[in-house]
Amino acid sequence: MTTCEFSPQPENYRDTEEFRLLEIGSLECDRTTSADRDHCLIHSSDHNTNKQEILSEALSNGETLYGARADRLDLRQIGADQSTEPIDLRCAHIGTLDIRDTTVERPLLLDGATIDTILATETTFNARVSMASATIQQGVDFESAIFRESAYFADVVFFGEARFANMTARNEFVASHAQIDTNIDLNGASFEALAAFQHTTFGGWSDFTEVDFQKARFDEATFHDIAQFEESSFADAVFNRAEFGGAVFRDSSFTTGKFHEASFNGWSRFDNVSVEESMSFVSAEFSNTLVFEDSGINGGLIFTSARFDGDPSFRFDGAKLMGKTTLDGISFTQGTFTGAICNEIYYQKKSLPRSSELQNKHRLIDFTDANIKDGELTCQDQGEIYYDLTDATIGSVSFATENGKNPFKNLSVYRTEFDFFDFSRYRSYLSPNWNLHTISDQAPIEQKQNNSELETTYLKAKNGAEDAGDNRSASQFFLKELRYRRRDYLTRAKTASPQKSAVLWARAGFNFFYDITSGYGERPASVVISAGTTILLFSAAFFLMFTMVGRSPPYADQGPSQLSYLVFSMESFVQFVLPTDGHIESLYIRGFASLEGFIGAFFIGLFVFTLTRSVHR
Repeated sequence: MTTCEFSPQPENYRDTEEFRLLEIGSLECDRTTSADRDHCLIHSSDHNTNKQEILSEALSNGETLYGARADRLDLRQIGADQSTEPIDLRCAHIGTLDIRDTTVERPLLLDGATIDTILATETTFNARVSMASATIQQGVDFESAIFRESAYFADVVFFGEARFANMTARNEFVASHAQIDTNIDLNGASFEALAAFQHTTFGGWSDFTEVDFQKARFDEATFHDIAQFEESSFADAVFNRAEFGGAVFRDSSFTTGKFHEASFNGWSRFDNVSVEESMSFVSAEFSNTLVFEDSGINGGLIFTSARFDGDPSFRFDGAKLMGKTTLDGISFTQGTFTGAICNEIYYQKKSLPRSSELQNKHRLIDFTDANIKDGELTCQDQGEIYYDLTDATIGSVSFATENGKNPFKNLSVYRTEFDFFDFSRYRSYLSPNWNLHTISDQAPIEQKQNNSELETTYLKAKNGAEDAGDNRSASQFFLKELRYRRRDYLTRAKTASPQKSAVLWARAGFNFFYDITSGYGERPASVVISAGTTILLFSAAFFLMFTMVGRSPPYADQGPSQLSYLVFSMESFVQFVLPTDGHIESLYIRGFASLEGFIGAFFIGLFVFTLTRSVHR
């Protein structure tokens, strides 16, 4: 009889803290074997029909089986033992390890082991499980397993599929620095404590659908394929410096989530997610589109210094962003907030990207149908940002400008609602033309030209200014509203039927008359100028009429004839009935004078109205 020659070599062990603490010499086997064998039956690679029985007996006796070898090992009976001694199979080489449908009461140590397949479906582990630095050649199946104590899968290499569907981890679950070459299935799993996947590499599809995380740590994890976290819940999630081939967090819920310096190389789907406190993507990079459609963000959403390269770069269509959304210093091509409700949007330029290509790129944020209640948007000179506010609602938003730049040149205002927006802060930019809708020719969006819709645009601007108590701005927008109404009449008249066209031309004529005579009731000075012009025109008409009927000028013996016609026109302008003195006996002259009196009364009434309206504003 001789002693087993099994002696573990340092190269058999991974460079992990746990193995550095092992005393290699203590792992040598002191079992005896026959003279014709170098290794005992436990460490022999020879097939032996009694191997299961031999290993089971040794494990039942609490022996450590470092480096044991077996084609198949069934632990279902052994694991149920009430012994407190661990099932110690560290550095073992096992074909199939079967622990299905049982309750394992003893700690299970498989650190450094090489195993083809582990079958552990519906197994309950009441003690610690450790597989640090193990190698799985074909696959593991822990479906519906329950880990009541800590489970360590750190540094494990999975060459085959890893199934943990519907698994429950009641204590910490550590799989950091693991390498998963194919797919991993954690569908329906529950992590009631720490779930640590830091520095783990996921080579295939990663299915974390409907997983419940309390404390998820995926720092510097790498997902070469799609990371599927659909319908999962996260109380505290950290994905800092993680790298995603594609990320799907659709219908998931977060209390807090951090994705600082993370890289998203495929589509990033956060549709319909809910965030209770905050989610941050500080300095994250997105090589494709980020989608937050229909999401509900009650807390803050932070994208400080994030970079977007997709087209569009990000989509928040239909989202409800109830907290503060910070877009400070981000770089992007296009982003959309169609139909979103944004409580606070802050987009401020912290510093321009170094790339000249980004500096000169015209970028668009689409706020179509969005409701922005508060915030600050940047309108900068280089790498300009443009905002499409079509059908949006703008609240107490402010614009950060550079070098006296007109912020409205960066806005596409079209059917936009203004909810207590402070126009008074931007009067210097709006006057003298008060154009809201004219966006820069450099903008990556077409200029809106529909006159009827522009009339509606200025109607909404007027209403918003009135609600905010800014009567001066409301007055200017009222003028723009009615002038675009006139343009709409003229545009429609060109293609209408002759009868309809005549009506439209008449409406446009009356509209123009109201504009030049009184500024639509907004400008008393226009009434005065129009009245004076009317008096001059009538004085010239009176000159012609008096000459035609052969009458001498009124008040001819009291001054120049030209002045007499002007005085007579002024008298006619302010009274309906002329005195019956001898110099005005012509029926035609008296009728024409009465007409001027009627027009004069109209102008006097119009002046009182416009003056009162002007003082009120």
